[in-house]
Amino acid sequence: MLVARDVPDKYQQLRLRLEIEQGRLLSWGHSFGLLQEESEKEDTSRISIPEQVRYMVQGYIEPLWQKVLHFTAETPGFVPRDKREETPSVHHGGMARRFRLDRMYAKARQGTIKFKDRVNWAYWQMDKSEDLVECMRHVNGSVIALAEVKTQQEIQETVKATLMGLLSLQDTVNGLKELIVAVEEKRLDNRSSQMPLGEPNDLLLGLANLKKMRLQIGHDKNDGSLQSDLKIQPERVWPMNKMKYPSPQRQDATLDGKEGFWVEYKDYSSSDQIAGPTKDEIERHIVRELAALLISKLPSSFRVAQCVGYYEEAGSFGLVFEKHAAHADQTIIPLSHCLSLETQMPSLGERIALAQGIVQTLFQLHVVGWLHKGLRPANILLFEDHNGGIAYDKSYISGFEDARPVAQPNLTEEAHSRLLNDDWYRHPDIQTVKPAHREFQYCMRYDLYSLGILLVEIALWKPVLDIQSNVGPGDIKSFILSHNTQCLQRIQFAFGRKYAEIVMNCLNPGEEMDDHTQMDSYIYYFEKLVVKPMKQMSVD
Repeated sequence: MLVARDVPDKYQQLRLRLEIEQGRLLSWGHSFGLLQEESEKEDTSRISIPEQVRYMVQGYIEPLWQKVLHFTAETPGFVPRDKREETPSVHHGGMARRFRLDRMYAKARQGTIKFKDRVNWAYWQMDKSEDLVECMRHVNGSVIALAEVKTQQEIQETVKATLMGLLSLQDTVNGLKELIVAVEEKRLDNRSSQMPLGEPNDLLLGLANLKKMRLQIGHDKNDGSLQSDLKIQPERVWPMNKMKYPSPQRQDATLDGKEGFWVEYKDYSSSDQIAGPTKDEIERHIVRELAALLISKLPSSFRVAQCVGYYEEAGSFGLVFEKHAAHADQTIIPLSHCLSLETQMPSLGERIALAQGIVQTLFQLHVVGWLHKGLRPANILLFEDHNGGIAYDKSYISGFEDARPVAQPNLTEEAHSRLLNDDWYRHPDIQTVKPAHREFQYCMRYDLYSLGILLVEIALWKPVLDIQSNVGPGDIKSFILSHNTQCLQRIQFAFGRKYAEIVMNCLNPGEEMDDHTQMDSYIYYFEKLVVKPMKQMSVD
């Protein structure tokens, strides 16, 4: 059903609802150990199901299973006529006795994948399809409600990760609208239950709306009114060069004579350069979309500075940012400067809060379809008050000079190496000292690598190039991960085993995080292996 072909628009929301409900059911089954492989059937970590609950659950599942079988039998093309006898029977001997739903699920899959082509949605009846999804929603709510609150929350976290993956795959405005409607419906269901599950869906809805807006801007790129809303006349902006901690990436500025702003620059290729996107492409597909994203109302956990628009000057575009009201009279201080002050190491709790903010923001940036391409301490902004105090839990990711939408690989530009040490934060494939670095197309895993290096610096509170003097950028990954160097042991001693595992997952992700071919899988495992464990860290 989920891979059916020729799906008309009116069925899109229904299919998304079905995918959400499938995720809820399978997450529930996995939480109870019902979808384990045979080799894992003796796993003692599985939750044992009391006999009374077992029969109650079976009472919910059996009618749903009967409805699925009836639905497939009535749908021409779902199972070829010469294969109808292979349709699985609900009378599965082991299910009633042992409640092994994994076997039933596997058997159902065997009976439905043996058709020559995908199901054509033209065969489906809307009312029966809606009835099936509604039945599945009711069953999910009933069986999940039988679990303990902690298990319900774990199920919700798993479903949220799946939905984030779904969001990352949606590349049309209509598709995102349907996802928003489906998630909104699920959020209302949650609020009517006893589960405290509203917050994850609020975040998901916020990100879905952001991505929808970005796609709309892409479709309306020739809209003059949109351009006038985002583009600022250059004479309104006046750079001042008064930053206490100067940086090649940014300058403080006034806007219409008012202080509290700064500018970050994005260069564009000169007319005599053949390679790379044109100035017009950069403005339409990167600068304008980026300004619109950063000018929007963002979730509180999306820690990026508030953009007010952009302007053009010779050879570059300037993105204009405004300080948050809470930091209006405070001084911008990059994390790179803080790391150099080893005598002023912040507390463990402050460093955890700093790491959590960076992780969550990068994750959300990826979910809405953007690559940062410049994640390093110089682009993590903090604010220093008049007494020298720094709020490490109020960090902002900045430095979007190389950023681009994931969906625009043709807009890839060579990284701007304004600082000699930038290669320390680049994945070994794309370090500029390597002649072949231009052969690799930038992907999300490369941002994840940069995040891993940042997390190492935060844990040890020193710049990565000072961690080991005789190791270069090309060898730092091996140095950190090697058991012989004890770098991971130092990180684990400072922050615990969970943090060290997060670092390993960033620097050396598995195949499931190959976002070139499995975008939804990448998002799912980013949330599961990095975001979720980082969120769980705290100082008692």
